[in-house]
Amino acid sequence: MTLKKLRKKYKMWQTLAFVFMVLMFVMMGLQIDGWIEVCMGATFFCLVMVIYMMLRYGRCRVCYNLLDPYVLFHGGHCKFCGTPVEDEEEKRLTFRNMREMTEDEINVFLQEGWKIGCAVDTEKEQQELLEALSRSKETGFPQFVLVYEKDVLMGFLFIYGEEGHTWIIHNADEKTYEQEKEMLAYGRDLCKKLGSEKLAKCFQQQLGEVERMGKSHREAWEEKCSGK
Repeated sequence: MTLKKLRKKYKMWQTLAFVFMVLMFVMMGLQIDGWIEVCMGATFFCLVMVIYMMLRYGRCRVCYNLLDPYVLFHGGHCKFCGTPVEDEEEKRLTFRNMREMTEDEINVFLQEGWKIGCAVDTEKEQQELLEALSRSKETGFPQFVLVYEKDVLMGFLFIYGEEGHTWIIHNADEKTYEQEKEMLAYGRDLCKKLGSEKLAKCFQQQLGEVERMGKSHREAWEEKCSGK
């Protein structure tokens, strides 16, 4: 859900809560039995929806921590990871192959990869990634792709190939429904382009599962944890 839609729905439930609360006091003044309880229940429900909207959708799109209410509605940055919170509608994702990035851009990723759950914290992990990256080529594996939204790093697709124990590493299953679908579709198409139907099938299977659920894996997991 975009910030614009979130703010609109938040204000709607907040307004309804105020209206029902006013009606409740009016009914109390007029001593109209029955309607007082109805208005009280409606007010409570609307306030619950206000809190639900904040807890469910008022999160940073990168680290998923709760945003400060002022930042959420007036703009600013996430206090946990520094991601800008903007008013614009969400844009499509941008995919950049690390092979085509400058040394400075790669170093920035090595410093900020932890924000998106990519294990490049230690010097050993960084050296292993750089060594694998040195073997990357346009016509084959491995491939290392970083995913950006509005120039903000938010995802990664590391495709090592059909050999070895690790074929694919990504964080698409931690994203929203539309983001996960777009990342998986990109990985599938890239593998097809490089001639690996086996890896393309892996991405397609995950994509098919997401489309059947009608929600992302992260959203499905959150609903399961909340008992819905």
